Amino acid sequence: MKKCSVPGCDRKHLAKGLCALHYDRKRDGRSFEIKSRYELTAIDRIMEKVIILQNGCWIYTGKLTSKGYPHVRDDKGKMKFAYRIVFEHHKGPVPDGFELDHLCKRRACCNPEHFETLSHRENIIRGNSGHDWKNRFRDPISGRFI
Repeated sequence: MKKCSVPGCDRKHLAKGLCALHYDRKRDGRSFEIKSRYELTAIDRIMEKVIILQNGCWIYTGKLTSKGYPHVRDDKGKMKFAYRIVFEHHKGPVPDGFELDHLCKRRACCNPEHFETLSHRENIIRGNSGHDWKNRFRDPISGRFI
């Protein structure tokens, strides 16, 4: 059996000396270097699953909580909200005693420019405290809240 010509790859040859995986990567103009999910940082994993809307929202298309917030593991393996990881990457840590408020009111948005740090009390006053179900944005394809 012929093997892939990429060093370290023992997969079966498909075409032009490459296995199916490396052949697809060459055809698409991508690198042969394959990184596992564990080699990527949390910010890289998040940005792989973000789509940018015309209004500037960075909508996370991965796993959402039952209330529509993006939820991922950080670099230490701890579950965190994706928007918080992105905010801390771009603008620094959120001060103790403060929360992030989605100014755009889209829970799946991760754009750090769409957040403001404020106290929990102020966040509750600004928000609808869970009474905004009928006004939340829904993904037209999946029907889930974004």
